[in-house]
Amino acid sequence: GSAEGFGLSTFAFNFLASAQGFNISPLGMLVYGAHVFVVDVVAWGIHVFPTDTDWQNAGAIPVGSSSGGFTGIAMLDDALYMVGNSKLAQFNADGSYNRQIVSLPGTATGLCADPFRHCLYVSDTSDLQTIYKVDPVAQTAVPFLTGRGGADGLVLSPDGTTLYAAANGSDVIGVDTGSGALVWDYNQLGPGITTGQPDGISIGTGALAGGLYVNTTG
Repeated sequence: GSAEGFGLSTFAFNFLASAQGFNISPLGMLVYGAHVFVVDVVAWGIHVFPTDTDWQNAGAIPVGSSSGGFTGIAMLDDALYMVGNSKLAQFNADGSYNRQIVSLPGTATGLCADPFRHCLYVSDTSDLQTIYKVDPVAQTAVPFLTGRGGADGLVLSPDGTTLYAAANGSDVIGVDTGSGALVWDYNQLGPGITTGQPDGISIGTGALAGGLYVNTTG
């Protein structure tokens, strides 16, 4: 609540999903410089908002073209990437599709950039239960963590040492980015998440620094 430093306002409205009666979009969101990039799954593209001011009309912001099905979004070394539909792709700054980087097995969903190691982490919510480490320059992908439930949302610690994942099975885990070892497990520290499945995840800044913030489905 407000006592903990939270506030709530409406950033944008009139997305195609709401106009057509869907409740699954938008999904991924990225603030970079003065712009806000919002993934619109139903419209199959990205809205590039020019500012982060409230009450912007998404219907008035053109959607950059893509091959569709993307969910996660991240910026690495001034390049924009999106993941979904079993692939990782690069996009242009205006939201238009650039090129495919790698194809991935399973259901690629979450995406996190690591500017310290110049790589991207991709989560997979399928039974493969794998987080992949992707080198976008070499266009290679290798398993980074397996067997810890189908992770969804990903976020990197400010110092780059720990990758946190919202994992299926009502858990949140932390993985050492150097060794790939599990270093933090919420369910081993507390009573577990009792409402819904962990979905998105973020790390607090400013007055909220030092905390992990997770939203759940259900």
